[in-house]
Amino acid sequence: RSPVLPRLPIKKDIAVIMYTSGSTGLPKGVMMTHGNLVATAAAVMTVIPNLGSNDVFLAYLPLAHVFELEAEIVMFTAGCAIGYGSAMTLTDTS
Repeated sequence: RSPVLPRLPIKKDIAVIMYTSGSTGLPKGVMMTHGNLVATAAAVMTVIPNLGSNDVFLAYLPLAHVFELEAEIVMFTAGCAIGYGSAMTLTDTS
């Protein structure tokens, strides 16, 4: 057995495979690279530059949603806290 040595990812390495909803056909797995995720987070942070450790993000989208993934990457990068809700408390009927 040859162990795989750890290494830092590079831009073109696949970070995640996000699955589409299939609204225009069959669902598809979209390969997103580390470069994709970092570039999107950097762009968001130029629009909202003052995020920091005093801020709290309330996560309400499913964790498998691409927008939630990117929002959390931004929050982690900025040092923000993230609060998660419970599906059991989202409606008056639960």
